[in-house]
Amino acid sequence: MLAPLLLSMACMRDASLGRELSAGGEPGNGGATQPDAGAKHYNPEEFIFNEFDSRCSGLIVSGSAKCAGGELVLDPGPDNRGGAFLPCSVDFGPNTSFEFALTFTMSDIADGMAVVIHADPRGPGTIATAGSGLGYSGLKLGYAVNFDSFSWSDSLGERLEVVTTEDQTSLGRTLLKLSLADGTPNYGWVSYNGLTNELSASVSKTPDRPATDMLIATVDLSALSTSGVYVGLTASYGAIQGLHSVSRWVGSFSKLATLMTCPG
Repeated sequence: MLAPLLLSMACMRDASLGRELSAGGEPGNGGATQPDAGAKHYNPEEFIFNEFDSRCSGLIVSGSAKCAGGELVLDPGPDNRGGAFLPCSVDFGPNTSFEFALTFTMSDIADGMAVVIHADPRGPGTIATAGSGLGYSGLKLGYAVNFDSFSWSDSLGERLEVVTTEDQTSLGRTLLKLSLADGTPNYGWVSYNGLTNELSASVSKTPDRPATDMLIATVDLSALSTSGVYVGLTASYGAIQGLHSVSRWVGSFSKLATLMTCPG
C-alpha cells in the first residue's frame, strides 16, 4: 500500500490553496455542467473537495447529478444515473501513483457507486448505462472500482470490485461484511501504485483506513491513453431507487507525466 499521502489534506480547506485557477474546461456530453470559475479545488498534484457548493464548482457533472446541502448527490432523479468528473484530463506516466479518499452514503440496496478512470474520447461529461452499469458501463478505455450495494446471491453480495468500464469484466472482487446501504457514512479509499501497477481499495464504517487493503487488482493505467485520462465518480440505480451522496472527496497524485492544470 502507498504511504498515506492524505493525512494532512483531511484538515485543509479550499480557501487555503495557493493559486487562482482559470475558468473553462473540456467539453463533455450527456447534459454535462461545466465547472465554476470562482472555486479553488486544485493544486498541480492534488484535488480537494471537503464539501460541495450548490453549483458543483470544480467538477463536470452529468446525468442527474447535482450538489445540495454541501454534498454531491449523484443520482437524485429523474435520470437514475449521474457522474462527476475532474474537468481536465490527468496525464499518467509509467510510474504515476495516487491516493483517493471519499466519504459517502447510500440510502437503499440498489445499485452502487464507483470511482472511474477512463480515456473515452467523448470526454468527462459522458454518462453511460444505469442500473448495474453504475453509470459507467459502456465507457471505452477505462477501469472502475465498484462500491456495489446490490446482492445478486449469497455468493455475490455487497462487494468491492475492479472491472473494465467497457464490458464490466471483473479483475478482482471481495465480499463485504458491512452494509454500504444502511444510510450511515461509508469511508472509502482507492490507491494506485504505478511501480507495481496495483489498484487497491478498502471501505470502512469508521474514518480509520484498514491496515491491509481489502482488494488489489493489477492494471496498467498508464497504457489507457497517451493524452491523459479522466477521473471521477458515478452512481446509478435500476428498478429499486437508491440515493448515493458524497460529502468529501480528496486525492493526491505523484510522478504525473504533466502536472494538472484543472480549472475550478
